[in-house]
Amino acid sequence: MFEVIPKAPRLCSSEQFSEQIGAAIQQRTHSQVRDLQIDVAEQQVTVIGRVGSYHVLQLLIESVKELQAAYLLPVRIQVQVLKRPATV
Repeated sequence: MFEVIPKAPRLCSSEQFSEQIGAAIQQRTHSQVRDLQIDVAEQQVTVIGRVGSYHVLQLLIESVKELQAAYLLPVRIQVQVLKRPATV
């Protein structure tokens, strides 16, 4: 049995690609990811940022899953969920 592996779209320059990823993440999360950094290496993408809730983290992860499916690239996510101060 043969498995058909879809051909991944061709990557543009790493700077353009990181901007596209960042824009997609910010759009999906309604610009709720702070200090977002995208590092595109030869065969890996690293996403770093800070979020205020687990819901935003889930949205970010969904964006990254779509990226992995489209480009067949390994992606490393490093996110800090910020705790909000307790209100009295």
